[in-house]
Amino acid sequence: LAPRGVAYVKQGDGWEKTVKPWPDTIDQWTHFLHDAGNNAVARDTQVGPPRSLQWVAPPLWLRSHETPSGIEGLVSGGGRVFYFFDEGIVGITDQRLPERWSLVCRDAFNGKLLWKRPVEPWGWTEWARDRFEGKDWTTIRGGRTVVPNENQRRLVVEDDRLYATLGFLAPLAILDAATGEVLVTVEGTEPVRETLASDGVVLVYSRDPLAQTAKRRGDADAGPSTLTAVGGDSGKVLWKQEARPINSLMLAVDGGRVVYQSGRKLTCLKLTDGQPLWEVEGPKGRGRTLIACDGVVLLYVGNTLEARDAGTGERLWRQEKVPSSAGGEGPDLFVTGG
Repeated sequence: LAPRGVAYVKQGDGWEKTVKPWPDTIDQWTHFLHDAGNNAVARDTQVGPPRSLQWVAPPLWLRSHETPSGIEGLVSGGGRVFYFFDEGIVGITDQRLPERWSLVCRDAFNGKLLWKRPVEPWGWTEWARDRFEGKDWTTIRGGRTVVPNENQRRLVVEDDRLYATLGFLAPLAILDAATGEVLVTVEGTEPVRETLASDGVVLVYSRDPLAQTAKRRGDADAGPSTLTAVGGDSGKVLWKQEARPINSLMLAVDGGRVVYQSGRKLTCLKLTDGQPLWEVEGPKGRGRTLIACDGVVLLYVGNTLEARDAGTGERLWRQEKVPSSAGGEGPDLFVTGG
């Protein structure tokens, strides 16, 4: 019997119901990088080297290895797995065959399909039309990574609520995680770029995905960036404010604080009301990873790794010339064991 599974045992003339509790040894993976603090380390003592497959769900292949990936944003919570998936025809690389994206929910222990709902518009036509439209797709190579990093941050699960966007330029939707029913649509949050949830508050970063390109082209009306905090159950807006454009995946929440990097500025706000707590200037270079964990903010920029006190912004230590990743490897940073 899986955790939270129910068994009925015949006892005399009646039936005795037993619900298997969720063990403390199995963690939840509620965000793209585990939790709202971006530390991709599970607090799980049952995990170990894989020895067999628990279950397999079709299809066994994606549409192509060379065009944008057909699976995005996988998270898990409450014994369920959620992900965006392209259910278009497999194995035929041709732009004339449209993608067919869905938000899918499966039982995490046996793979049984629990529900799915369409997600549209979504796909390369929304974020990479210039690169792929009208091209000879038989000659495309390495296009599987041509997907906005923030797409992985469009799904968050917390308890019995799923926070998602049901279209590329859509607002935040709050769904019943068990049924997929949309309970609340939070108007005014579109277009969502990233979503984080912590302590019953959902933080939404909104900006037109094409705004950065427009700004490079000198378009003054490139669109504002906003941070919005809403109640996790009600969807009621707690606070909303304009923000400078946030570097990709450089937004985190931990200990009631919102921390993000914009350019070289590292800013900290109070989660409950958005009031500024501190702002400092970080290292020069391209932002790679930001982690907020156990009262410390770790900032990996260029080849510099810096630690700051999450309460004050004071620099604790700094390491120069950190070895950088090569090839297609991502700049990973993990905190474990203190």
